Amino acid sequence: METQENNSTDEQTETAASRRHLTLSGQLMVLVAVLALGPLLVTNYIGYQRTKDVLAEMTHQALNNAVSLAATETTDFISERKKLLSSLVAGNLHLSQASDEAARLIAEEPSRLNATLTPLERHLEAKAESTDAQARFYVLSPEGQVLGSSEGVQPRGMWRRDDLCLELAEQPSRLAIHHESDSVLYVAEPLDSSSQSSKGAASAPILCARFDFAMASRLRELSHSQAPVERFRIINESGEVLIDTEGAMDSDDSAMAVLFEQLDEQDPRYGTYDSAEHGTVFAAVAPISSTDWMVTAEVPSAKAMAMLEDLKRRVFWMGSGFVAIVLLGMFLMVRTTIDPLRDLVEATKKMARGELAQTVATRGPREVAHLASVFNKMSRQVSDLHHNLEERVDQRTAELHQNQAFSQILFNSMHENLMVIDRDFRVIKANDAARRTYGDELVGKLCHVAFQASDCEDENCPLRRALESGEPVEEERVHLNQTSPEIMHTQVFPLPAPTGQPPNQVLMVTRPITDEKQELASTAADEKVSAYALMAASVAHEIGNPLSSISAQLQLAKRKKDPEFTEKVIDIIDGQVSRIDKLLRDMTAFSSRQSNHATFVYWNQVIEDVVRLLRHGPHGRFVSFELDLADELPAAYAAPERCFQVLLNLGLNALDAMEGRGTLTIETWLDGEDIVIRTSDTGPGIADDVEEHIFEPYFSTKDPHKGSGLGLFISKRIVEQMDGVLEYKAVEGGGASFIIRVPVATRARVRA
Repeated sequence: METQENNSTDEQTETAASRRHLTLSGQLMVLVAVLALGPLLVTNYIGYQRTKDVLAEMTHQALNNAVSLAATETTDFISERKKLLSSLVAGNLHLSQASDEAARLIAEEPSRLNATLTPLERHLEAKAESTDAQARFYVLSPEGQVLGSSEGVQPRGMWRRDDLCLELAEQPSRLAIHHESDSVLYVAEPLDSSSQSSKGAASAPILCARFDFAMASRLRELSHSQAPVERFRIINESGEVLIDTEGAMDSDDSAMAVLFEQLDEQDPRYGTYDSAEHGTVFAAVAPISSTDWMVTAEVPSAKAMAMLEDLKRRVFWMGSGFVAIVLLGMFLMVRTTIDPLRDLVEATKKMARGELAQTVATRGPREVAHLASVFNKMSRQVSDLHHNLEERVDQRTAELHQNQAFSQILFNSMHENLMVIDRDFRVIKANDAARRTYGDELVGKLCHVAFQASDCEDENCPLRRALESGEPVEEERVHLNQTSPEIMHTQVFPLPAPTGQPPNQVLMVTRPITDEKQELASTAADEKVSAYALMAASVAHEIGNPLSSISAQLQLAKRKKDPEFTEKVIDIIDGQVSRIDKLLRDMTAFSSRQSNHATFVYWNQVIEDVVRLLRHGPHGRFVSFELDLADELPAAYAAPERCFQVLLNLGLNALDAMEGRGTLTIETWLDGEDIVIRTSDTGPGIADDVEEHIFEPYFSTKDPHKGSGLGLFISKRIVEQMDGVLEYKAVEGGGASFIIRVPVATRARVRA
């Protein structure tokens, strides 16, 4: 059930993660868009803009060329007509005289004038026939009467007024274009005759020439031949349209004004203007020399950029085709590559859900097909391994059950009380020995209730210390079993927990040691009695020597009966008595220092007492004692009698090892907050195979009648009860060294 929930959670997590990332096909589309379509669009856009600029520049050049050509031809056309008219006027006295005669006839004989050609009309007709400019000539009076025409007899009189020619005569250019059936160019020139010179130019007759304006058709030809020009126009400086190749003779003053404002100052001028009909229009303007007219060459932007628009359409269709090819390639890739990969993903998900032996079709590109083949092989191997694993799991499970049964038997067969206790200090498992000791209902109880010992809040509780420190704890505690209190040797071992986490359970091992403690106490008492017996023997020996001396001196005094000799004997006896008295006082002081209650103890004093006792013992007479005691060594807090017992045991072992001859060295020093005592002898030392057993109870290398094997064991226990350490160190070249390390007495330790 838990595995299914984990799989469901994993699938939800995988789904959420997949939603945050693009699929492979999506990544492929983005890659194609970035590496193919993106550069294609950018390059096409840049190419389009550059082509547009190039076409605009080409249109500029073409319009400039076309308008320059049109302006040049128009200038030549007008110049030729003006020169022709000027040649008729300049120095032509006959024309002037004929004009005067025609004016006289109109005034004096108008009937005759209407019936026949006047010399002036014949002269004008001859001039018109002699030129190939398709010209018609008229001579007008200053009042506007037609004096003569190259068209023959015409009704004459004031009714024949032509204001156009009169106006031209007053203009500087003396040019005008008039639209009749076709475009017509009028050129006027005043006649200057001798008879009129005194009257001024304003009263002189006017020669007016009417020419067919062939440039209109010529400009139409140029608009068709000079690509991309679509339209030529001749306009005056006020924006009035004189000639328009499209036939629209209406004046667009606003458009022309905008055009002139936007055009640059070069010649010919070039620019664009906005037209209501054609939108943006490219235009070039060139002036017609000796006139106030200008020629414009124009083409709408749409026509000028028609090639670009056609190119854009072609590029669009080519791009569309490219995109279609890319999409087709992507579709094929998805079918041949992505779909097989999706099949692999689905098969992998099924395997993750426990549906093994999944296979997929080996299709697609070689790499994908190879991947599918490898996946199928892996799937079969995983299925086989899973089958084999299930068999092995079943086998291991059976072995585990067997081992658990064996472990349970072994657990229950232990004579020690074994209990597993959790972090709440509740017994969760116990062996048969523990149930016999603490009751059948032990499991489920709190430990302090089951043992009737201290409360779990006690800081000295070994279970609490083991759980907090993660280190084994060993001590002696009093537990109440089903019958009576019992001293228990207690060991607490933290059970392994996941890495980085504190232990949640401990294994508690208890063993009753009340009988053992009593036996040890009895043995310790025996050891103490032996020590006191040694001390008594030493005292007896020390007292025996003075007493022997006193007895001998008394015997001598009896024999000689000499007062002077007797007085000397008395002095000798007094000295020996003083020696005995001092020895007794020392023994009394030593006895007063021996207490089984903890107090301040100076180890240097204890060492001197032990050495004094050992020096006079049976094995210490020929042993050299060397003391290297630190000055002002602080006191320890312990029972003096126990300190004396430890050093006496170590000293006696050293004397036995040296067999009464050698050197026993005792040193003391202060190491931080610890007092260190080291004893070293020159004996044979301790063998390596024996060293690890020397602190075990009842272990001894001496003859059975010489030792109980408890001296070092008891000494180590005593030192440990002082919160100290007793350890053995081998001495190079032979000999044994024991080091005692006990803490200095502090106020907190004394209170404890």
